[in-house]
Amino acid sequence: MARIIKFTDNKYFNLDERMLYINGKPVGTKLKGIPFRILEYLANNSPNFRTKDQIRDHCWNDDRGEGTVAYHIMKLRQKIQDEKIQGKRDYVYIVEADGMYQCSRSITEENKETPKADIKSEYTIESNNIQFNEITKEFEASARAVRNGLLNAVLYCNCKWGACTFDMETQHTNTCEGLLALLSCNEHHNHTDILDECLSILSDALNENGLPSKSLGIATVVPTSMYLYLSSILKNKIDDSVISQLSNNLYESREKSGWGIYVKKMGRNTNIGCTYWAVIGLLSSGVVNNALIQKSIVSLFKYNGTFCFGRNIDEVNPRIPCLYSTSMMYILYSNLSPDNKELVDKRYDYRKSLEIIIKEFDNPFFLIEEEGIQGIEIPERINVHTVNWNHITIHYSLKALSIAMYNNHLSQSEIIDVIGRISRLFKENCQLNDGKYYWNDPKISIEKGARGKLIFPTMHAIMGLSSIIDYVHTMCEDNGGDKQ
Repeated sequence: MARIIKFTDNKYFNLDERMLYINGKPVGTKLKGIPFRILEYLANNSPNFRTKDQIRDHCWNDDRGEGTVAYHIMKLRQKIQDEKIQGKRDYVYIVEADGMYQCSRSITEENKETPKADIKSEYTIESNNIQFNEITKEFEASARAVRNGLLNAVLYCNCKWGACTFDMETQHTNTCEGLLALLSCNEHHNHTDILDECLSILSDALNENGLPSKSLGIATVVPTSMYLYLSSILKNKIDDSVISQLSNNLYESREKSGWGIYVKKMGRNTNIGCTYWAVIGLLSSGVVNNALIQKSIVSLFKYNGTFCFGRNIDEVNPRIPCLYSTSMMYILYSNLSPDNKELVDKRYDYRKSLEIIIKEFDNPFFLIEEEGIQGIEIPERINVHTVNWNHITIHYSLKALSIAMYNNHLSQSEIIDVIGRISRLFKENCQLNDGKYYWNDPKISIEKGARGKLIFPTMHAIMGLSSIIDYVHTMCEDNGGDKQ
């Protein structure tokens, strides 16, 4: 007999195996560490609610526990594929009310036969390998030290945040990037004054369509989408009605090929960067029906051999390799339902994408990449302009690699190789200045004279590195022994 949490007729979680099953087949990897202990604790006490203090008392190990309850609840929801209630920001399985949490399903005992593993070409990580554990623990310690230095540089900025350290005026996208970097480190509870100040600035700047560009005066997709993403983590600080309006307007501004720079219909002037952030923002807010967002993601994979595999759809001749778009597409693919993945797999090979990401993520040529953004409207000018948008690719490539690690798409030897290369990469590209690390790039200068240093690349480097640290920490925590 197995201990089962039955979510639907075809979806359940096996507590003894720590695995989610959909249609009788295991999905993803084992749920580990604090998120697993939270699920087990809440399910054991269902339908009663438990406070954050009660959850911490029962689910944290004294020697390894860290992060907020909300952060680990977010990780848990991702692993069990919790569903959002349409039109609301609430979830179906892990319910939140008045700062307390409940599992809406209780534990039952059923006969469940474990299916034979479907090996395909995926790999299983042998987590009891001593050498692997030692390498990952050593990496986590050194990576955290580097990340602390990067965060010190971000916090050092005059305002929260402009493009450079000494800028006195905030920019909405940079402010969102700074907050996302801070949240990715789980350090926001130590800087609540900065958090509140930034949210106030962003809230005051909102119009009915989203966050406008200060130079263009029109609501733009990327900061608006980042704001929606922030709202999913800080939902008690951002009004639900505002998020609902922004989400619906953002979704309605889509074109068949995705989103453009502005929160409005852009015709053919769409791009993968804006499309990526729009999808991430909409998935996070949970306002728009998930099936509609899934349909939008699926439509992006209709072109075989384009930006899915390292090529930009608009760069037909010459076909310039493109790592940021390959990474973004893999991340979006990971957000598809099993049925939609099966549909997309007919023309998309995630293994091919991963081969490109693994091969090129530390290649200096790809650390920063330009994407042409069309349809820019310059005030007092009639013609339509194209500007270049610098993508800090290391953010998206490391995010994609961390997802691949969670999904067992990388072998143990590949993980060891990747984290070793990440260590060397940050050692070579982090500029030390008075106890602060700045992410430097061979192709651009971060020195901006009286404005100080260019800071937004450092923010994106933090977000990418944090995703790898989160995976490694989960591995170390689980192998260090769970509190039963």
